[in-house]
This record gives sequence, structure tokens and C-alpha cells, in this order.
Amino acid sequence: MEESPPPSEGGDGASHGGEFDQGRRARSITPPSSPHPQRRPRSESLEAETQQEQKRLKQFGVSLCRVKGLPEDALDDFTVLSSKEMMITVHADMLELHARQTKSHAEQFIESEEFKDILRERLRVCLLSPNLTAYVQEVANRIFTYAKQHLSTFKIPEAALEDPEMTERITSLISHLLTSARSNMKQKITNHIASKSHISILAKSLSPGGGYEMTTAHWARIAFLRDSMIIFETVVEDSKERVATQKKLRARQSALATLDDAADNEEDQELAENNSEGGAKNTEEKIWTSNEYWEYVDMVLRELRAEACVAETTAVARAKHMEAFFTLVLQADMKNHPGSSSHPAVPAFDKVTVQWQKSIMTGLIW
Repeated sequence: MEESPPPSEGGDGASHGGEFDQGRRARSITPPSSPHPQRRPRSESLEAETQQEQKRLKQFGVSLCRVKGLPEDALDDFTVLSSKEMMITVHADMLELHARQTKSHAEQFIESEEFKDILRERLRVCLLSPNLTAYVQEVANRIFTYAKQHLSTFKIPEAALEDPEMTERITSLISHLLTSARSNMKQKITNHIASKSHISILAKSLSPGGGYEMTTAHWARIAFLRDSMIIFETVVEDSKERVATQKKLRARQSALATLDDAADNEEDQELAENNSEGGAKNTEEKIWTSNEYWEYVDMVLRELRAEACVAETTAVARAKHMEAFFTLVLQADMKNHPGSSSHPAVPAFDKVTVQWQKSIMTGLIW
């Protein structure tokens, strides 16, 4: 087999040279590529999109305001918010609307006859509590303080306590209804003194409706109120006599001042001074009038508590001391007003089971 002759150097050079020339010619006839168009920075693009979106939302807001009958710029501030800010704003507006509605409902309720009737009944329960410390002194403030801690018992809307005007309305209503309730109780006690009614009849006349539970402790306190009224009537009559005596003394002193006889004047003046000393002693005692019955009851209760403090050293023992006193008053009342065999000898309940009534009995002590 014959060997192929080696390629000549000239042939290789010609081949490479030809390829180079062809490439150069190809590059020379290829048109230059056009430069790439410059892109807008991403931040500028986003800003433009945001402006377009805000413009679109503003236009939508204007059209919506027209439909709703609102000023065209009413939603301008809202349309520039982000979606999250919009959600928060809407939620805040809903809370504000709910608060306004709650306040409006509270205002309507405390002005209603329904609330007045509920409060009247609750206040009667307070005044019938056998543990009530007083009937006039501080009682309105104490009851309102208690009511704020037991809103559901008195049906007081919570929103009412957040508004000064509604709070003032409630406190004023409590004072007014307490005055009315005390007057009503006093009249019934007076009537049943005249009719010599059994304690069960008197207690029933004072009791609110709605399943109010009366116990022996209630009967004892009511008997105390009747006994206090009987004594108070004599105190008022005594006060009238002392007032009449003082008027006579003042009239005599005035007459003595006009006498010309110095000797007689001196003698009578000495007599007047002696009488005046006796009158001064009388004036140190309070002059009671018929419309001060509840103040008189408060005074008697203060004296009873003072006696219990002297007699006993512990709160429990003092409470038992007071309880024993009221029990004696009840026994005397039932003896003086025996009624008939048809009247119950004891109340229907041994103890109070209604929780809110029980809470009032233990809460209104100061």
C-alpha cells in the first residue's frame, strides 16, 4: 500500500488564510446591531403605577360619593391609604359607630319609664334590707356606689357610667325615688298603726312584687320602724310643747322690758332669767318636726350601734346584740298587734335565697 504524501505547509497556510479572509469579509458586510432601548428605573415605574392607582381610586371615590349623596371630596383622604391602612380605618370607624349606638341606646333606656320602674323596685328592696345602716344619711351615695359594682342588678347600662350627664341623671333619679319610697313607707306604717294590723299585713304592704323574700329579720326591722313611729309621734308632740313654752318665755321677757317699776322689773327679770335657764336647757334638745321621722330613725340606729360597741368587743357579738334587740321589738309588736288566727306566726322564708336580694342585704352596710 502506498503512503499518502504529507500535506505541504503551503496548503495548510492557504487554507487558514482563506478562512480568515472569509470571516473578515463576513464581519465587514454584517450591519452593526442597534443599541438596546434604555429601560425606566424600577422605582420610577412603581411610583407611576401608584399614582395611576391613586388617581383611579380617587375617581372611583368621587363617583361613589355622588351616588351616596356625599361631598365629592369626602373620601379623598381615604383613597390615598394603603390596603392595610384602609382595613384598620374601617374597623376603627365601625368601633366608633358601635360606641355611638351603645351610648344612644343607654340614653334612651335611662330616660325610659321601664328603667325608672326597675330602679324604684330595687330601691324599695334596699330600704327594706334588715341590715341597712341608715335611711337618710349617706344612703343615696352608698346605694349608687353599690349599684356601680352591681350594674346587672339595677339594670344600669355600663355606657351610662362613662358619660357625666347620664351619671348625674341616674344619681338624681336615685335621690328622687328614695325620697318618694320613704314617704310611701312612712304613710303605710302610719296607716297600719291606726288599724293595728298584724306584722305580716304591714310587711306585705311594704314588700315589692316579683317574688321578694321576707324573713324574720325583715319582720323585726319593720316592727322596729313601726315602734319608732309610735315613739316619734310622742317626741313631736313634746317638741311642740317645748316650742310653745319658749314662745311664752320670750313674750314674758318682752313684756318685762316695758315695765316702769324698777323693783318689780328687777324681781320679774330674775324670775325670767330662771325660766330662761330652764328654757335654754330645753333648747339644747332637738326640736323634732313631723317630717323628720327618717332622721329620727337614723339617730336611734346610731345610738343602738353605740350601745352595742360598749356592750361587746367583736363585730360578731355586736351584730348579735343588735339582732337580740330587734327580736324583742318584734315580739312586743306581735303582742300589741296580735291579729287573728289566720295570720301567719312566722314569715314564709327562713332565709333569703335570691342572690341579688341577698347581696343587697350584705352589701349595704357601712
